Amino acid sequence: MYNIVKNYPRYETINSKDLVKKLFNSRRLLDLPAPNTCAIRVSEALNKAGFIIDGTILPKNEYEKGKNDKWYVLTAMGMKRYLEKKYGGLARYSVNTPELYRRFRQYIDVLGSGIVIYYSQILKALQDMLIYGLKKNLLERIIYIINGLKKFIFFQALN
Repeated sequence: MYNIVKNYPRYETINSKDLVKKLFNSRRLLDLPAPNTCAIRVSEALNKAGFIIDGTILPKNEYEKGKNDKWYVLTAMGMKRYLEKKYGGLARYSVNTPELYRRFRQYIDVLGSGIVIYYSQILKALQDMLIYGLKKNLLERIIYIINGLKKFIFFQALN
């Protein structure tokens, strides 16, 4: 069984600068004072779990090749596009009331797994990516959620 969560490099165990040094030789990334590694972390988890990032789905400037010769998506918005193109469209769920949000949380608890991407509607750009927990072996569904100022994409893995 593929284990994406096990292979996710958590922020508590490795900071962004050290992760970039570990994975890349790229001056473009190594010279950044505080690199945003949300999509890089998810790419690492997917690559190590056997869901190798395909370097032909997005434009080349949205990837970086690692020291291990595997591709890494560089931005959360790029990861969103990659997941949509590779695994299919988004199902949209509005969770803009406490009751809808509570139901969504129950849904997540039942599934127990997925990748969540969220972004501020004000910034109109994805800001961060979290792994909720992928424990099954076939990437299949993405759920798009709206909650106040945040939007979530729940990337579900099913048998």
